[in-house]
Amino acid sequence: MPRRLVIFDTNTYIGLGSGGVRDLRRAERTVGVVGVASLWVLVEMMVHLADPDDPAFGRSWSGIRALRAHTEITDSRALIPFLGSPRDALGVELFRWEDPATKAIAALVGETVLEATAENNPGHPRFRSACKHAREFVEGQQSHFGRELSDVKDGIRRLAAEKGINVSPGALAAANRRFLREDGINYAAETLARELAGRAGKSITGTALQYPSRRVREVLPVAVHFFRNELERLVAGQGDPSKPHNSNSIWDLELACMASPGLDATDRLLQTGSPPLVVTNERRILRAADEAALGELVLDETAYRSWLGSFD
Repeated sequence: MPRRLVIFDTNTYIGLGSGGVRDLRRAERTVGVVGVASLWVLVEMMVHLADPDDPAFGRSWSGIRALRAHTEITDSRALIPFLGSPRDALGVELFRWEDPATKAIAALVGETVLEATAENNPGHPRFRSACKHAREFVEGQQSHFGRELSDVKDGIRRLAAEKGINVSPGALAAANRRFLREDGINYAAETLARELAGRAGKSITGTALQYPSRRVREVLPVAVHFFRNELERLVAGQGDPSKPHNSNSIWDLELACMASPGLDATDRLLQTGSPPLVVTNERRILRAADEAALGELVLDETAYRSWLGSFD
C-alpha cells in the first residue's frame, strides 16, 4: 500500500519534462509515494495538441510525456491511473448523477495518450482526433463556467444591495470586503451545490440547499475558498468573467477540488490512509488551501521536494 498519492498540475509537468520527472519518481517510490493523473490536467494539455501551429504545442507535448513517465503503471499492459474527482463523487452521493461528457472524454484519452507517447508521435492519428475532442470538451466547459461566473457575480451584487452594501470597485472599504469574504464563502458553497444539482437536472433552493452546500464545504473546502476568492476578485472589478483568463479558472477550480479530505472519515482515496497531495505553483490554489486550513494538502514544487526529503 502506498504511503501517499500525489497529483501534479499542468505547469509542474511542463517544467519538469519527462527526464526530470523520472528522477523525481525514483525518489517518490523510495518513500512509498505514487503519482496519479488528473483527467483535467491531461485534457488541459491535450487541447494545445489539436493544432500543430498552437504556440503551446511543444511544451504541452513535453508535459504529457512527463505525465506518463510519472504515473504509468504496468499490470498486464501499460496504464495511466486517473484519480477520480471528489466533486464528481459528491455529485453521485447527493444527486445519483455522473457527468456523461466527463466519462466519455476519460474513456477516450487514456489509451490514445499511451499510443502516441510510446511512439513519441504527437501526430498519431487517434491521438490527434482525441485532442480535437478534448478541445471541444474544454471549450464547452469554459463557456459554461464563464456564464456561471457572470451569473454568480451579479447574484453577489444583488445580495449586497439587499443588505445596503456598496461593493462597487471604488467603494470596497474594509466592511464591504468582510461581506465578500464572509458571505462569499456561503455563496460559493451554495453555487457549487446548485451547479452539481443543475448538472443532474435538478433545481435546489431554500432549505433543500442547506445539506448539499454543507457537504460541499466539508468535501471541497479548498475549492470553496478558491471559488470565493475568484468571485471576490471579479466583484471588485478585477476582471471580466467572459474573458478566457477568467473562464480558464475552471481548470484551477477542478484541481482545487482534488485537494479534499475525502467524503468522510473512512474515505481516504484509494485507501492510502491519507488524502492525496496536490503539487502546484499556482498561488491562488495555494492561498485557498491555506485559508481552508489545509495547506498540508497543497504544496508548491519546492515544498514538495522538501517534504519528500523529510523521509530520508
